[in-house]
Amino acid sequence: MQWYAARGVSYPSTTYVVGSPSNPRTATIPNGNYTILTLISALQTAIISDLQTNFSTFPLPNWVWTYNRDTLTINFLLTGTDGVPTTYYFMPSSVAHGGLSYNMGVTSLLSFGYDASNSSQPINIINNVKTFGAYGQSAINVAPITSVLIRSNILHQNKSYEFVAIADDFSDILVRIPILTVGTTFLQYINQENLSNHIKNDFIDVIELYLTDNRSYTPISLAGLSWMCVLEITEIEGHENRENAAFQMLKSVDFATGQIDLEQES
Repeated sequence: MQWYAARGVSYPSTTYVVGSPSNPRTATIPNGNYTILTLISALQTAIISDLQTNFSTFPLPNWVWTYNRDTLTINFLLTGTDGVPTTYYFMPSSVAHGGLSYNMGVTSLLSFGYDASNSSQPINIINNVKTFGAYGQSAINVAPITSVLIRSNILHQNKSYEFVAIADDFSDILVRIPILTVGTTFLQYINQENLSNHIKNDFIDVIELYLTDNRSYTPISLAGLSWMCVLEITEIEGHENRENAAFQMLKSVDFATGQIDLEQES
């Protein structure tokens, strides 16, 4: 997630001390299956580690980030004690490429901090109740991958189109497997509906398969885990019109009059 921070003058501070709008800092967390609470903790740890390593004179933040299960949003709160207006800015991230901002409900630039009176900002009035701190603009989503796709760039389709990862392209998706289970469990799929794809290969001498999620063509990493599938190929024979007697007779019929060309008939 990209972020930057400013201090001084008045809230919201625009004297950038840690990063800037054109050169933000990047917070990276370890790979893992996170709940929203562990994701909050991991992100705070990553930002604080960056401050301690690269901006030792910048005061460490006294954060209180809380998750509301009723609204599915996060309240980003910063409290202060030094009387120096301080503002943190969190930048949005692309939905197509994932990103922690998207996971945490930040879909546009979000800012929060405290003013010269050490009062947390911004101040909100929600249902006639005063609240402090910024709220995510959308519901959190710690599981942006909704399905796994088995693809093949060898088996060429001509009746299926891709409109998710890229707009209006011939699809190379053989099957979409919905993720209906939680992390660290097996995904299993049985084609009970007998779904199939029509391909236009004249011959098949090599088969290559790869896995992606539902957001891009980029192969996903299984971190050393194996996977398997059963692929059934059915050959459909094309039938051409044959030069038989009935076909030849139909060619000699004038359907406007119902007459048969006698020369052709003889």
